[in-house]
Amino acid sequence: MDNIVNLSLLDAGNKLKISLSEILKYLSEDNKPVLASFHPNVNVWALHKISKNSSVGFKEFISIKDANGKDKTEVYKNEVVCDVELIKDINFLKLSGASVNAIARHGHFEINTSDAIFWLDSDGEINKINCVGKREDFLKLGKYEKVVKYSPQYMINNFVKLNGEVDFVFTDKIVNVWLPDNSTLNKLTSIKVGVDSIYVFESDIQGFMVDDVDLIPISSPYYVDKSIRNQSDLDKLAVKGFCLFEMQNKSDIATIELESWMEKEQGYPVKKAKTAAFCLRPKTRANNDASKESSQICKFKFLTEALSTFWQGEFPEPNDKKKLDPERDHKLISQVNAVICDVFKFLVSKHFSEENANYAEQILRPNVYKSMKSAETLREI
Repeated sequence: MDNIVNLSLLDAGNKLKISLSEILKYLSEDNKPVLASFHPNVNVWALHKISKNSSVGFKEFISIKDANGKDKTEVYKNEVVCDVELIKDINFLKLSGASVNAIARHGHFEINTSDAIFWLDSDGEINKINCVGKREDFLKLGKYEKVVKYSPQYMINNFVKLNGEVDFVFTDKIVNVWLPDNSTLNKLTSIKVGVDSIYVFESDIQGFMVDDVDLIPISSPYYVDKSIRNQSDLDKLAVKGFCLFEMQNKSDIATIELESWMEKEQGYPVKKAKTAAFCLRPKTRANNDASKESSQICKFKFLTEALSTFWQGEFPEPNDKKKLDPERDHKLISQVNAVICDVFKFLVSKHFSEENANYAEQILRPNVYKSMKSAETLREI
């Protein structure tokens, strides 16, 4: 499963293009999962029981009599809970559509059941089990098979297997044992869910989220045109440069600090991190191959210009985006190599040193072609 995000935090950070309530309505109408963070003072129980509608016909299904001929069907019918399990380490509960709509209107709602639960494993992955899946788990235990065939209990078990259902219900944390007489049903409680505890899957609201790169004005040297976004490393670097040097005005940030960020956050090797820092600085120091005038220009805009100019042509789609085959993709490889060299020459013409031009080309290169040879290597061939 993909990442989950807190809606109210996104809303507070102005990261949503439409209102929070509108997003909730959309998710409800489109049957997308909406989750609530789980309250630590509550226990969740999985109850396998006979549904109310089915139990009405229970007596007609089978009549059970004791040794004296007295009808005992009602006794079994009242024992509606067939299996129970305390579910631990829960992180999220799935909300019903009605609950989501109520929260969208009023900002909060009380729930007393859920049809799916979610938890995070040791690797941080999101896991889910719904009522249907839990019912299958109960039936796999085999207790419904371990009775004499065609006995009253056998018939009851078959009725449960056909008509049973599972609900996830709640009690206070202090209730940690389910009593045999099912009197624990009297201790069920509800949970108040506020809009601040709502989580959703990021992919479900991607179209409604404001990307940080959207906040960069066209007048900024860190502006990335929409036509070249989501293709390379430039989006993240643009946001970093804009936040540091225009929003926070940290023009005095130490070069080594900026390079360190590139290494840790972007995973760049040392030399590539140095080039990235060089490109982000609003002003760069003049050197042997840069005039004083050109050193006052933020180099980042040349990266976006190169991506827009050289990489927007028509390239055949690679058969395998993770690895290009020299024989199968020879035409594409030839085209890409030519563009890599053209970008390198362009950057050198903009007063990049050859080393910086080599790494800057790799930074702006579309992700699908990251595995291709560097300009430095191609020049040596």
